[in-house]
Amino acid sequence: MKPDVNGGPGKIPQENLTCGVGEVTVNEWPGSLWWPQGAELTDYFFFTVDMTLDVDTAHKDLYISEDLRRVRCGYRQQNCRVCPERFSAALCVLASPWLTSGRHYWEVDVGTSAEWNLGVCKDSVSRHDTVVLSSDCGFWTVSCREKDTFLAGTAPLTELMVSPRLHRVGVFLDCEMGTISFYHVGDGSHIFTFPPISVTEPLHPFFGPGVPEDGQNFMTLCPGWGPSVDSELGKAMGT
Repeated sequence: MKPDVNGGPGKIPQENLTCGVGEVTVNEWPGSLWWPQGAELTDYFFFTVDMTLDVDTAHKDLYISEDLRRVRCGYRQQNCRVCPERFSAALCVLASPWLTSGRHYWEVDVGTSAEWNLGVCKDSVSRHDTVVLSSDCGFWTVSCREKDTFLAGTAPLTELMVSPRLHRVGVFLDCEMGTISFYHVGDGSHIFTFPPISVTEPLHPFFGPGVPEDGQNFMTLCPGWGPSVDSELGKAMGT
């Protein structure tokens, strides 16, 4: 079973979660094998990109703030203009700009939400079919279920060892290396890195807030200090 953003809570029974390893430490998890040795979260701040949510991709049940940085799920559909890029079957929204080359870092505040889905997807993913959050389907995401169950959208799913105090997530995309990494901003720890991919089309930051629970289902893009910096500048700075 995959994480669900298709109009329901998407509860995932424990027996359907696949860890794939035994009793190990965090640094021995499969996702750490692709993490550059010695890398620190602060190394990626130079690549911070300032982005906003793309309202033309948002499902009609999603409410976007005026500054285009916060999204939440409502209970009634809005009257939105018809757009071929809008998701019609899944509660999700993309952000801009598109990412095609270079290195990019952004942070998302998930607050105290019990459920959320966050990551990157291909431009070519279907906007009108059920969304399956799997790397096999063009989605590279980390999801939260029931506040303290964290999953990487691998095939099969990977259950992650993450502190339940996770409130802000850092995402780092390196288009040249083809890696997508997630970080716990609160303590600077590495959460997960997907195996390298080939970037052959634009990639989009992806957001899927959970179904409302006491109103705590906001996802907020944290403001970046400047434009994204490409990989050549990063090499010049020795990063």
